[in-house]
Amino acid sequence: MKKILMAMAMISAVAVSCSKSSDGPAKPSKMYLTLIKGDWDSTVMEYNTDMTIKRTASFMTMGPYLNWDALYIYNNDKLSSLTFGTVKFDAMYDSAGNFSFNDAKNVFDNQHRIIEARIYIGSDKMYAGLNKYTWDSMNLTRIDCYDKDGKLFFIKNYKYDNKINPQQDIPVGTKKWEDPARYLSANNITDEKAGNPTGGNSGSIFYKYKYNDRNYPVSAEVYAVDGVTSSRTDSLNFTYLP
Repeated sequence: MKKILMAMAMISAVAVSCSKSSDGPAKPSKMYLTLIKGDWDSTVMEYNTDMTIKRTASFMTMGPYLNWDALYIYNNDKLSSLTFGTVKFDAMYDSAGNFSFNDAKNVFDNQHRIIEARIYIGSDKMYAGLNKYTWDSMNLTRIDCYDKDGKLFFIKNYKYDNKINPQQDIPVGTKKWEDPARYLSANNITDEKAGNPTGGNSGSIFYKYKYNDRNYPVSAEVYAVDGVTSSRTDSLNFTYLP
């Protein structure tokens, strides 16, 4: 199941913890996600030898048929471009080290969190609209989407668990075809609600996770809520490098 939201964002990598055991060698401080397998779609991740992300691709589980494919190129240890299909997006960095792709102009706060994105489309870079982002600590809790005329037309709100989000370091979330909160936030989404500014609600989705002993998710059941009725719509399984 795909949730498509027009948004531009940036990714901030976090890998600072370490572990030590008297029973054997210390485990790596970070677990690297290689596969999210769902009932309908699956996403694979491939890494370079330095463990930077090399490729992400989404497939329909039945088939399988390719939904999208993203390739990442680096220069001097920094992401320099992302190629989605045949379209290349160059990365640009500001003086604080925050990056945007060349089809957006992003604004960041002093914690390197994106708070505003101006979106441009097409080869002539026509202005398409503006997204504003609200944060609670390191989790993105709300996105407000405005059209090119400045009219608010879409709102999305999020809640989170307190476990590690293994998708945080995957830059595909900085493009329009994926939900940026899934790739920007430190924790895992447990509830997401979409609606319009007049108060109408287009429904919500919530997640029930199971975790391993290192606080990473290993599976999730996905439910859609329509009014007072909820139904399971997907199940996810997370696979990591050994």
